[in-house]
Amino acid sequence: MFNKFEAWMSKYITPIANKMDNQIHLSAIKKAMVAMTPLLIIGSFCLIPDALPNMIGESNPISVWITQNSAIITTPYTVGMGLMSLYVTAIIAFHLAKSRDLDIPGSMSMALISFLLLAVDFDKEGQILTSFFGTKGLFVSMFSAIVAVELYRWCKKRNFTIKMPDSVPDFVSSSFEMIPVSIIVVGFFVVLRVLSVNVLHTMPPMIFTNILSPLVGSMDTPLAYTFLKFLSCLLFFFGIHPSVLSPITSPISTQFLAENIDNFKAGHALQHFFTGGMDSAFGNFTGTGITFGLVFWMIFSKAAAQKKIGRIALLPALFGINEPILFGAPVVLNPIFFIPFVIGGPILGSFGAWAMNLDLLNKSIFNPPYVGVFLEGYLATFDWRSLIVNALQLLGSLLIWYPFFKIYEKRELEKEAENEKVSVISADDAALIDDLGLDF
Repeated sequence: MFNKFEAWMSKYITPIANKMDNQIHLSAIKKAMVAMTPLLIIGSFCLIPDALPNMIGESNPISVWITQNSAIITTPYTVGMGLMSLYVTAIIAFHLAKSRDLDIPGSMSMALISFLLLAVDFDKEGQILTSFFGTKGLFVSMFSAIVAVELYRWCKKRNFTIKMPDSVPDFVSSSFEMIPVSIIVVGFFVVLRVLSVNVLHTMPPMIFTNILSPLVGSMDTPLAYTFLKFLSCLLFFFGIHPSVLSPITSPISTQFLAENIDNFKAGHALQHFFTGGMDSAFGNFTGTGITFGLVFWMIFSKAAAQKKIGRIALLPALFGINEPILFGAPVVLNPIFFIPFVIGGPILGSFGAWAMNLDLLNKSIFNPPYVGVFLEGYLATFDWRSLIVNALQLLGSLLIWYPFFKIYEKRELEKEAENEKVSVISADDAALIDDLGLDF
């Protein structure tokens, strides 16, 4: 049964996942979202001081200073997460241009102006509004960068460029090459904006929001999140890293985090639980599939090899890294561990989502760096109840993994016993030793 399922996965799912991982547009989006990690951490850090007056009292001198300098303290958030779509546009264009062997500065400039043509709005006085420069414009930023670079590539393939003599410096030649490209790219996006604003009577980013709202909204339900964890574990079980899903999930979790931060600053209730900090601290507690139980039991295994693997995997697991146990035990492609990893892991990983959905745990406003289990959950939520959720996950992992570990340990002990019976000296050599009368 398992062999048939493995063959089906290898035939149908693995090729799709590999294509997604190697597809240059999705790869560029994934790299751009990973590059935003420092901005997310720094932007979230800037909110911690705003929470201190409620904790230590508003009349405290420290609280007074924080209140007076709040605008300065939150500036990194404003220029970081508040302009994230601009950065994402530029980084996607950079990686696409590199993959397509195009002029990188020209590609980035075309992508940025394309994004601005779709995202810039104006107030009644003609002042620029930056409403869609933050996470609300992420999807239109991806669209703008991809289309702009591909239009540039299309123009270059058809020689819609100005060729300069070889004696002209490269930076001058590149600038002239971009003139026809600029006309085509800018013209295309101007037409899109006119159609959106004058015909559909809405800003282009809102079109993407309306189209993708079912997908985005579905990720804010515990059942959908549990399914996402199941899919991640299933892919990892067959050796496919779940990061192939990040081009789809990262923009959503980033947008939700920014909206939570905005609500927090405005004193409103937080709406979303699916953020990067929550996913790391609870969904991937001790690593994808919540594998700490297996690490723990292996440390005390009677099988020598398992004991070594458990000891090696312990420290990484405490920082949410479980590749040593996944490939060392191994868990990957091991039918004995399919149920605890692919079924049990997603259930345990969704504890945080269910707790937040039931208002038993604060929703996240912070994507903390990798600071270790328990502490990461607290920093993500600033809620002591996160320790209870993580403790329940830890206990659940120990219980779920134990019976399957014992089955695997029994097999490993049988293999070790068989290996001990096999002599390291061949039969011919043993006969020769007997003839010589040597005794070892």
